[in-house]
Parts: sequence; structure tokens; C-alpha cells
Amino acid sequence: MAQQLSTSAQVTSCLVASGGLLSSGMTVAFPSIYKEQRLPTEISWLGSASHFAMIGGSLLVGPLMDSFGRKIGLVLALSFSMIGWSFIGGSGWLVPGRLMTGLSAGIVSAPVSVLVAEISAPKLRAHLTVYKHTAFSLGLFIMYSFGLIFKPFAILIVSDVTYQLLDAHLISVVAWVPETRRGLTNVSYGPFFAALPRRKDVSRPFLLMAGLASLKQLSGTTVVLSYASQLLVAGGDTQAELGAVYIGAVRLAASLFAAPLAARFGRRSLASLGGYLSSLSLLVMAGGSSQSLACLLVFVFSSAISSSAIQALVCTGLTTTATYVSAFAALHSHPWLLSSLGLHRLLGIYATIAVITTLIVIFFLHDTAVTVKEVELGQPDAEEVIEPLKEETKEMVAADEVKQNC
Repeated sequence: MAQQLSTSAQVTSCLVASGGLLSSGMTVAFPSIYKEQRLPTEISWLGSASHFAMIGGSLLVGPLMDSFGRKIGLVLALSFSMIGWSFIGGSGWLVPGRLMTGLSAGIVSAPVSVLVAEISAPKLRAHLTVYKHTAFSLGLFIMYSFGLIFKPFAILIVSDVTYQLLDAHLISVVAWVPETRRGLTNVSYGPFFAALPRRKDVSRPFLLMAGLASLKQLSGTTVVLSYASQLLVAGGDTQAELGAVYIGAVRLAASLFAAPLAARFGRRSLASLGGYLSSLSLLVMAGGSSQSLACLLVFVFSSAISSSAIQALVCTGLTTTATYVSAFAALHSHPWLLSSLGLHRLLGIYATIAVITTLIVIFFLHDTAVTVKEVELGQPDAEEVIEPLKEETKEMVAADEVKQNC
């Protein structure tokens, strides 16, 4: 597919496709601008409903792309997001709207990733894959900015403006993004789970990465992004909306610097450094520091580069699902934990989990042998990697069946 497109067409198509992550960032940041007083139980569902739906979206996306194609998968994800924002603004159906936008966020990442991989030439691919992380961070920044600019009328105006942005982006996707192909994405998990208890080379990496992804979320990574303004208010900041914009800007900068830093220092080293700074900033805030904004900025930047490095080492569909499950648990429990424990004790819990995560990275995580230069020189197509793995798995299962029958 890449050979049929000019370099400028590849870059344009990948930029437009990656823009699908804008809606995901805006969905995650929305609770930060929501200021109505509600019971902790109601706030729990308003904040976490999107991630509950992301779990389902991440499991549906493989069959969806196989049946309808990558471009249609992206179009459907954007359509779900538009429906969700219309619920939030027009009807006031906040939880149904959050479920729809979360379903979109759970679906959208996979078609964007596959489209970029199939559209772009190998020498461009390593650079173009960064765009989706930047788009997600830009979505956060835009939503925080809306919360600052439209404070008196945040919900109605924000939902309407977001709907218009998504409508314009949907038109650009239809016009600029080519369809690639169907199939080759929904690899059955059956053989994987069959091999999981018997093969340490399968179980150890999966459990390590799924565990790290879950612990990163339980240490408050998404909680800070979703409740940025509320955490700043609880920390005594009098300009919480402006502080949230700063957080969005720092997260955006982290998405741009993560790849160069990983190339310079190595992914494992970057993950370790990011974990150390994340733990330190949380510990300082838990100790009652008045510099809550500065600490949150350090936490957001370091957590972003650490998460980016970990995802670059190993990232599977099941790991992504584990991330959404733990993010839902963290977001759903945050309001009532904050009301019952208080800010500093809760931050102490987050800091403890962050320290444990960092120690696991230092002692158990190994760097990959693939360099950025090797990626730029050429990645094999998906079928060249997937098909041998499928055959190997079939042979392994068949051999096990023969042994059991004997």
C-alpha cells in the first residue's frame, strides 16, 4: 500500500488517521472540567464510565476491522464519539454519553495503528507512529483549554464544539484516508491461553507487561489526567483551570520527547527514570507539599515518558485490555477514596504503588534488541510475522494433543 502513495500522501493520511486519538484525549480529560456538585457514587460513574466501555471496545475492535476494514473501523469509532458528545450536550445524558465516547476510545487506537503501519513506508513508519500519542495529548490539552475558556458554560459549549471538531475530522478521514485491507488482525486468543500455563517464554512476558500496565494505572496515571482541576483545588491551587492547561501542555511535550529520549537513553532506562520521578513527585505531594502544581507537572511528564517506554517494549491487545480494566478501577474508586481517606493519604497509596512499579521495572524488565534505526530500515509486513507465529502455535498445540492421546 505504501508503494502506491507519495511521501506527502503517506504523511497526510497518517496525520489525519492519527487525529482519531484527539477524541480519546478529550474523553479522558472531560471529568476535569465538570464542576457540578454530585454524590461520590455519581461522580465515580461519570469519571469511569468511559473506561468501562473502553474494555468492550478493545475486545470488539479486532473482529470489527477484520469484517469491515480499518477505515470503516475508524469511521465507526468517530461516529460513536459524535453520538456520545451529542448525548452529553444536547440531552444531558452524561453516563450514556460517556459510555459511547469510551466505546469509541476503546476502538479507535487499533485501526489508527494498523492504518499507519500499512500506509507508511518502513523508513517513515517509526516517525509516523508517534503522531497518535501526540494527538491523544493534544486532545487533553484542548479539553483543559475549553475548561478554562468556557468556564461559565463549559458543558454545553464544550460538547457542541467537540461535536463540530469530530464532524470535520470524520469528513477528512473519508476524504483523505485510504482503505488498506481486511483480515490479519483478529488472531485467536485460544492457543495463547492454552500455551500460557505451559510456556514460561509466553507467560512471563505477558504477566510482566500486563502487571506493569495495571500498576501504572493504579498509581494514578489516568486519575491525574481525568481529575486534574479537582486535584489542584484539593491541593490549595487557586487557579486550577489554568493549572490543568499547564498539565495538558506538559503531557503534550512528553509525547513529543518520549521517542527521542528512548532512542538516546534506551527504553528500559527511560522507564526506570520516569518511574523514579513519578514516585518522588507523588511522595512529595503526599507529604503535604504546597507545590502541588509543580509536583503534578513532574508526575505527568515522567509518567508519560515511562508509559511510552514500557509500551514500546511489549504491547498486546490483552495488555491494552488490562490497562483499561485497571484504569476503570482507579477512576471508579477515586472519588470515594478521596472523600474517605483525604488527599494526602490517597496520594500516599498512589506513591507506594508507583514505587513498587519502578522496582519491578528496574529488577525484572529487559530492554528490546530492536533499535530505532532497525525499525527505520524496514519492518516486516504483518503477515510475515503473524503467519509463522500462527503455524508455530498450531504445531505446539498439535504436539501436545498427540502426547495427551498417547
